Amino acid sequence: MKKWLKRLIFGGGILIVALAFLVLMVSLVVRQVAVRRAERDFPPPGRLVEIDGRLSHIDCSGSGSPTILLESGLDDRGSWSWAGIQDELSQISRVCAYDRAGMLWSEPRKGPRDAERIADELHAILAAASEAPPYVMVGHSLGGLLVLVYDERYPGEALGFVFVDAAHPEQERRFPGEVQELIANARPDPPWLFRILAPYRIFAGERPTPRTAYWWRSFPEGVLRESAAADASFEQAARTGSLGDRPLVVLTAGVTPTMPGVSDEGNAAMRRILLELKEELAGLSTNSDHRIVEGAGHYVHRDRPEAVVAAIWDVVRAVREAGPVRSGAAEDKR
Repeated sequence: MKKWLKRLIFGGGILIVALAFLVLMVSLVVRQVAVRRAERDFPPPGRLVEIDGRLSHIDCSGSGSPTILLESGLDDRGSWSWAGIQDELSQISRVCAYDRAGMLWSEPRKGPRDAERIADELHAILAAASEAPPYVMVGHSLGGLLVLVYDERYPGEALGFVFVDAAHPEQERRFPGEVQELIANARPDPPWLFRILAPYRIFAGERPTPRTAYWWRSFPEGVLRESAAADASFEQAARTGSLGDRPLVVLTAGVTPTMPGVSDEGNAAMRRILLELKEELAGLSTNSDHRIVEGAGHYVHRDRPEAVVAAIWDVVRAVREAGPVRSGAAEDKR
């Protein structure tokens, strides 16, 4: 090989390494700016409790029993997802929202982020915060699976349940074939890449919120790691059993989005299967009510918050009165 070509390759290699180093240094600076801005603009609204050397955030308010526990779905909203209804719920009973490891104000933890590990961590957080049972557990989306696994691992603590457009343990296996294929082919970028890129969101020019301010942590450390363990979480939830006669309300979104890349027949089949799955969730308890919330998408607590508050109040009342859950209540009738 000619000397000039060797020099060109060698020089090019040095340039690539130098540019990579520069990008890394800039990204570290941007990350520090994002961290400090988030801590300054959005301090934790609740308490930080220490579990095994890592801090976890839990935000509780109100008084009364049972305590309402809010479990968010697989997204980067964490406890902030419930901000629109938590104050109103605190007028009903004690209520707690928290952030799973790596979400918003909670520091990340080592190990897989499957449902059993999350349940054990929640149990430890509640103990550290002196938030004793009994509970009414509210789970949105993937949070429904987490609630089922928690109840299986810590029997007797939860006396009632509300599932907010919750996932079903067998849903991915029972979706239409083209939907399963779409899910199988969806592979997110690796967490390390988002650890580098996520802090740059501070330059997006959007209205800052806790969700956007802590995206540098929540997406790579929370969402992506929980997504990687989703199959295990579904399997763990599938091994759980009946809820007996404990009060349960299942809320189903009345507006089902059309999945891009899926045929009209596939989307129609998807809607039918989702409804069947929600009916099966309601069948987990002999004391349940299934409500389709018209005008609400997957985030029912955002689109129709009054429907979620009413459902939680109905379950709390059924627990207190040791009676049947109210059927088809459309609003809070305290």
